[in-house]
Amino acid sequence: MHVRKYWIMRKPNQTYARNLATPISQFRVIKEWNYINYTWISYKHHVNALSYDGYVPENNLMAGINFYDGYYYLAIPRMKSGIPVTLARINSANPRPAPLLEPYPSWEFNELGNCTALQNVQNIAVDAQGKLWIIDGGKTGTLTAKPNTTCSAKLVIYDIKASKVTAAYNFPEEVANKSTSFLYDLAVDDSDGGYAYIVDNSRLDPGLIVFSLNQNTSWKVRDSKTMRADPLAVQFKINSETIRTPINIAGIALGPKTNINEQNITLNEDRQVYFCPISSFHLYSISTTYLKDKRFSKGGDGDFAQYIMDVGIKTAQSDGMKMDNKGILYYGLIPKASIVRWDSSTPFITGQKVIAKDDNYIQWPNSFAFDDGGNVLVLTNKLEKYVQNKMSLNEPNFRILMAYVDGKSYVYDDETLVYSVYETDNQNITASSAIITHGSTASTEYETTTNVHESSVELNRSINENNSEESIKSSSENTPTLNATSTSGITMLESEPETTTITTEDTKLENSTTTEVKDQGTPNCAITKCYVPYHALVCILAIINYVL
Repeated sequence: MHVRKYWIMRKPNQTYARNLATPISQFRVIKEWNYINYTWISYKHHVNALSYDGYVPENNLMAGINFYDGYYYLAIPRMKSGIPVTLARINSANPRPAPLLEPYPSWEFNELGNCTALQNVQNIAVDAQGKLWIIDGGKTGTLTAKPNTTCSAKLVIYDIKASKVTAAYNFPEEVANKSTSFLYDLAVDDSDGGYAYIVDNSRLDPGLIVFSLNQNTSWKVRDSKTMRADPLAVQFKINSETIRTPINIAGIALGPKTNINEQNITLNEDRQVYFCPISSFHLYSISTTYLKDKRFSKGGDGDFAQYIMDVGIKTAQSDGMKMDNKGILYYGLIPKASIVRWDSSTPFITGQKVIAKDDNYIQWPNSFAFDDGGNVLVLTNKLEKYVQNKMSLNEPNFRILMAYVDGKSYVYDDETLVYSVYETDNQNITASSAIITHGSTASTEYETTTNVHESSVELNRSINENNSEESIKSSSENTPTLNATSTSGITMLESEPETTTITTEDTKLENSTTTEVKDQGTPNCAITKCYVPYHALVCILAIINYVL
């Protein structure tokens, strides 16, 4: 019988132990704005926008971030009036701490009132081919008394390298209603011709919208129990501001392409989509296999509830989240001004690790991304002040934080693995092979060893089995040091000083570095496992099977 088989092998000199912590550098403020300003066409253009309320600085908010090929891409949703641009970018090599935002891809593409242009971009995603997936809610002025519902919600796919739109899709009313839908976040999947899983944060009809690029169609799935606000989690406080509004499903993340643990390597043909409402303490997940099944969209609310898994309970409410390509999820705890990561191969209740906490610098962690240097990026935006019209232009409101975590976006393959495909008529698989068929698990040989990662250091803040937090401290002899080099225009500190000064044209901002981060340290078990160093033998077996 003709069978297609998959080899997934660890590259030489690569060890893997999912219960060991990756070294984390201290989070640093790399960009900081009091308010958003743009690269205007001319001085007159700027003055006219200010004079006729085309540009109201305090109404402009950064909500989504992504990175590709040296640029940070930023979403500026048109929730209020006076927002001339809804998608912009900045060069990561720009040394200015608060650079002007460049409308992307042009001013014309951001024209308000032109339904073929971008109207209200809440978030963006970049796939492995450098295509920017843009969710445009269509409706503008969503926080005003009379929102404009002229334009339909749409998804635009823009090829960054080719500088052109490769696809544009208007959502039908039954999927994304002009008046009630609020497209909030998305995750992209390159399987089966390409999919996008989009959060509809609608107050009346929340759900997950599924878009198939290959079929050029969309559908929506709903589940009130997991996608609507939990009344017990509606009220929370950020410093002096209190939120009392029920906020439905918001955060979303897509699991990695492979599952790896100490015994098995599994090719993910049905990746997990993680999601949660802001007004909730729970994290949920569902397999993409069920989301891709359009039949679930034709039933009633909750028809596929049996396929949704309650992953576990967080200690506070969260907004944006992002998973790397090895299954590490990063998210925020809004009222606790914290950044957390969770290794999805570990139990959620004990695996959550707080890696940064600061009441000043981590005010509403709204969006997460990864750059091409192993860093996680966190966009904070004081959303609690923005929605209550309390944002002050005399202090920093928007920050991009960065820390080295040795991570890469979920859209990419794990570079420590070798993926091979071959055809065979022989169904016999030897026990020592790392062969994997669709949806199956392949056993691999290991040996036990200690001190796999000798540079691991202890993280004193963790979320223990009782979901309570302990103090976080760092030690100069354990914290990874950074050489005095310049990466993408950002000066990396040789050590961790007491303060980091960011200079702007008008003022100097003293950035306290109290958010000190340490590695998660040695796990409970003293023995970890890694691959035995005979990959050459495995490769020879693969070649022999391929020839046969």
